[in-house]
Amino acid sequence: MYPPPAYSATTTFTDRATWEAAVTGIIQTEDFNSITPFSFPANGTTPVGLISVETVNNTNSRTKVLAGTDSLNLNGSTFVQIFTDGDPVITATIIFPELVTAWGMDWGEYTVDDTQITFGADISNESLFNLTGAYGGFVGFVSDTEFTQVEFSDPFISWARIVFDDLSFAAVPIITQPPSLNPGEQYRLAFVTSSVRDATSTDIADYNTFVTNAANTVPERAALNSEWFVIGSTSTVSAKVNTGTNVSPGLPIFLLDGSKLVDDYGDLWDYNIDVPLNRTEIATALTGRVFSGTQNLGNIDGMPLGNSPNVTYGRADLADNQWIRRQNQSASNTKHFYALSAPLTVVPEPASLSVLVPLLGGLALLRRGRSARS
Repeated sequence: MYPPPAYSATTTFTDRATWEAAVTGIIQTEDFNSITPFSFPANGTTPVGLISVETVNNTNSRTKVLAGTDSLNLNGSTFVQIFTDGDPVITATIIFPELVTAWGMDWGEYTVDDTQITFGADISNESLFNLTGAYGGFVGFVSDTEFTQVEFSDPFISWARIVFDDLSFAAVPIITQPPSLNPGEQYRLAFVTSSVRDATSTDIADYNTFVTNAANTVPERAALNSEWFVIGSTSTVSAKVNTGTNVSPGLPIFLLDGSKLVDDYGDLWDYNIDVPLNRTEIATALTGRVFSGTQNLGNIDGMPLGNSPNVTYGRADLADNQWIRRQNQSASNTKHFYALSAPLTVVPEPASLSVLVPLLGGLALLRRGRSARS
């Protein structure tokens, strides 16, 4: 086994208990015991319990789910076998249901070549771990970079076979209450929609509905029972007025990963924000154009939402004055939109699990877990 390169922001573990202790958030585990054994298709993506597996050139059906009777079975239960080759290229990729920062598995291998594990293009497409020889055990990773997939490949010309079971992962926590605030303090949350729409409507309510619908696709967000407002302006309603940020001093605003966007409303409309408003409703990072129709001070721009032919847009990856007003483009094009919650109040942490779990960002994890470990 080889450790990841020195420049990798990833820590490797060979003991499950030590890995679990290093993981932030709630761990979900897929044990595959409810999966009926089958062979993956030659090419395609197949759901397998909590995860999906994408196969490329699995022409001999060697990548498959097996019952616990194989010589490399790990604990006598159902497991996954992945077969890779360098010539011709045969690969398999684990796809997680959401952004994760940690994953691990019980594994075994009998191989001629190395099985190369790569954290996909979501990190750097660099090899982070090689598994070689007849071996078994646990391997786990904790990264400071978010990712959604892990590729198994063979960099050489022979073949490699690996089996794994009890695949565990920890999703990026979804923040509903900033950890830096105390019970009773008020705050607001902001995000940029992962979905897009045009900017042809002149009615601000249409855009408020759009961002509200985006927010409520996430159970943690819907549980807040909050109104959501577009950070945008039509010809009759400014972003300041629509979002209620036209008063002083106002409340601190946070992104959905816990980062502070601004200290108060004055800070929101002083041309610069503390960090880019680049987190979506599920806390994923996004770069792209965002329709706003708004000037830097929060007032109605000369090309507001609903204007024809063009509407002002900003950039989600910028924190200077161009976050809200960079350039303009046709209103009929589709772009993302910024959203801001109504004022929220930090709830004291009670003994009740029903409130404690949302504070840990765990509702979505509990509903998915088969055999969750925390």
